[in-house]
Amino acid sequence: MKVLETYPVIISKHGEPNFDKVCEAAQSLAVIMAGIDDDGNSSKIKDWCRSTDSLKIDFISMSMEGGMSGWEYLYRFECSVIRCEDND
Repeated sequence: MKVLETYPVIISKHGEPNFDKVCEAAQSLAVIMAGIDDDGNSSKIKDWCRSTDSLKIDFISMSMEGGMSGWEYLYRFECSVIRCEDND
């Protein structure tokens, strides 16, 4: 495997967030940021090859800020563009 590029994915939620839904939001945002369409092509990643490339999304951290008016949650993910080589 070869990492072609990485970029941050930040999700902000107010109230009581559900971690599974936050992860789904991060996945959707990563796909949008990568410009991947329904056919698996990317308009934003240089030399994207839909047969060998994929996105890997890692949870990095969560921070909270709030009080009586409610809480704001900030989730940090990192998306890596991965290329699988023939010998992987």
